[in-house]
Amino acid sequence: MNAPKPVPVAPGAPAIASIFPSAAAQSPLLNRSQFVDAAVQNPIRKIGLYLLLLYIFLFFSRMIEFTLPFGRVPVIIFAAMAIAAVGSGGLLRVLHCRVAWAMIALIVWEAITVPFSTWSGGSTLMLWESIRALGVALVLIGVCTAANDPRKVMVMLGFSVLFGALIGIFFGKFEFGRLVMEIGSFKDPNFYATTLVIGFPAWLMYLYASPNKVVKFLAFACMIPILFVFLQTGSRGGMIGLIVVFIGLFFQVRLPQKLGVMGIVCIVLLLAVFALPDYLRSRFATFYEAPSADATDLVGGDIGSTYARMQLLRDSGNMTLKHPVFGVGMGMFGQINWEQARERGEPGLANVTHNTYTQLSSETGIPGLLIFLALLYQSFKALNKVLQLGKSPAYKIPENVLIATRYVRLCLLGLCACAASLSLAYSPLFFVITALAASVELSVQRNLPGWTVSAVREVVRRPDWPAAQPFAAVLPASVTGRPVS
Repeated sequence: MNAPKPVPVAPGAPAIASIFPSAAAQSPLLNRSQFVDAAVQNPIRKIGLYLLLLYIFLFFSRMIEFTLPFGRVPVIIFAAMAIAAVGSGGLLRVLHCRVAWAMIALIVWEAITVPFSTWSGGSTLMLWESIRALGVALVLIGVCTAANDPRKVMVMLGFSVLFGALIGIFFGKFEFGRLVMEIGSFKDPNFYATTLVIGFPAWLMYLYASPNKVVKFLAFACMIPILFVFLQTGSRGGMIGLIVVFIGLFFQVRLPQKLGVMGIVCIVLLLAVFALPDYLRSRFATFYEAPSADATDLVGGDIGSTYARMQLLRDSGNMTLKHPVFGVGMGMFGQINWEQARERGEPGLANVTHNTYTQLSSETGIPGLLIFLALLYQSFKALNKVLQLGKSPAYKIPENVLIATRYVRLCLLGLCACAASLSLAYSPLFFVITALAASVELSVQRNLPGWTVSAVREVVRRPDWPAAQPFAAVLPASVTGRPVS
């Protein structure tokens, strides 16, 4: 009997047999065009994906609050997509995802702190909100298995915030000089602005990555109303997030495209100068100190708000030191801080911390903050792994996958920056975006055997690879810095 023909290996690529021991004798040879994963083609999974995209549109556009504020449509959609995730076997991916385990650990710790809360009933309500957000995140990880699925989610994020901005233009109103919606989550201008920041990189992705000039023009046109509404919200925390997105984009794109980034920044400045009323322009000048001109009553309030936020930061730090293990309870900072101010004979309101990180440390203790930081670390690590793999000579990762990865990272950067000035600890925003980062890593892991360089015409694939092999095991030594065992 003739010996089997050896598989050619690209220069710098690790031997396939060293990655998958004994796979050469047990699995058929597949080339890239033949690499089709049955789980990806599962019709139940596809139904779950489309339901997820619909759910994301409803959540990030808040259309459901505007049209059917008392409807149960999101609950029905969530139940259906959860059933699809379970039925397709996608939830098993959670067992091999460090980001998902970090989310679960955060929820478990929050549940542990509830009995130690100053008001366990109120903390239980906040815990339930976090559990629901975790459910959406796990479904996202479970159904986004195809290589292009994270990109689809990014595109839906972009259309969602565009729709949310258009709703604000036609149906929004001004309260205390800031654009808000009458009902729902967008009644909070800070949350409104943060949502717009998260979806904005999707349009940047089209603007900088699409080869089609018509698509580029349409993407640019869609960015204008988003930026206009964003500025009308007057959110200083949101502005910090947008600035971080632009800085990340500047270092991400090639040298000729950096001029385009500077051009978009100039457009934002022009909108701020010519399209905003005097109050909002003055408000953005009160990040740290008062403007030199005479302040109106509203601007004076913003200056006081700036000083109050600094005091809240100090108070949340002091509360963390007094309750370092379990905190004062989820959602309890405002009440406790108001009671302490009243005991000192000082005026005060039951304000949140206006800082996600000190919100977690003061309300769930230092362990809660550390778990949250671990979640962010694992999310950035997952995205950076994929981008490093794209530089490897051993694999040919599709460019659209790498592009989506870069702009998901921009979304996460902007959200982390907004969190420094806003209280978002129990919001679904962090769960959705970190789950999106996890889905990028897992979808690349699943499809990696079909993405070898052109010199490798045939790839050995073990059928249980996506569930059995850790991601680091498929990285070449040039990426990991250590030999593949």
